[in-house]
Amino acid sequence: MEHTNEMTNKIKITNRSINPNIVLAEEELQALLKNNDWLINISKSILKNIPDSFIAMKNILMLCDHQGYITNLTGELEIIQWLFERGFKLGTCMDYESSGLNAVSLALQTMQLSEVEGRLHHCVSLRRWSSVATPVQFEGNTVALINLMTPVTVETSENRVIVQLLSDYISIRLEKGRGSHCLAGKSAFYGTLILNTDLNLTIKEIDVIYRLYKGDKLAELPRLMSLSSNTIKSHLKSIYSKFGVSKLSECLEEVHLLL
Repeated sequence: MEHTNEMTNKIKITNRSINPNIVLAEEELQALLKNNDWLINISKSILKNIPDSFIAMKNILMLCDHQGYITNLTGELEIIQWLFERGFKLGTCMDYESSGLNAVSLALQTMQLSEVEGRLHHCVSLRRWSSVATPVQFEGNTVALINLMTPVTVETSENRVIVQLLSDYISIRLEKGRGSHCLAGKSAFYGTLILNTDLNLTIKEIDVIYRLYKGDKLAELPRLMSLSSNTIKSHLKSIYSKFGVSKLSECLEEVHLLL
């Protein structure tokens, strides 16, 4: 949060407003959505797995293109409608010129994960939420930004982790979609499996399968993880059950399909 305050001071908070200044016309919006169709579809397939309980807490997940234009909003319909009536909808630009200080405009300037407390938003309509946004990287370029908006009355300590996991998850799905067969990085690997609520893997189980995924030998895991052989076997039994497989090679095949 210190970084946000520092940037806020540099920007100089003036011109508080209620609505954003730049919203695409229908023809321009359709062109935006068409140009980002691949990214939007991949992101939607991920965001639809977000638990209902998370959305019920009045959180909003916003996907923007690399320039900050909103391409998708996930949340309760009533809240989406409320934002729509105040100009925050598909095709709205969240950069500083249009919407002043917010997590997306800050992330666009810093090109890294950024936070903005509710009271610091320039647009009055956004002050109900505290926001965390981060760029989505693909082949070394920023192709999108993911923004998590949480009511100011709700604890937000985990939001940085959630947003980074979502960003990493989208990035690896983009890589998979382009036929990349490189091993996933650790953060993307953990993000993919943590966010897969169907598997419901524990962190320790993900630790075990990640080591095997990156090439560590099964016989070496007790030493590498400072766990007993029986504990490793117990974790593997649970992992196999959750993946619906009976041996390690089948389990790793399933992991590769997810990634």
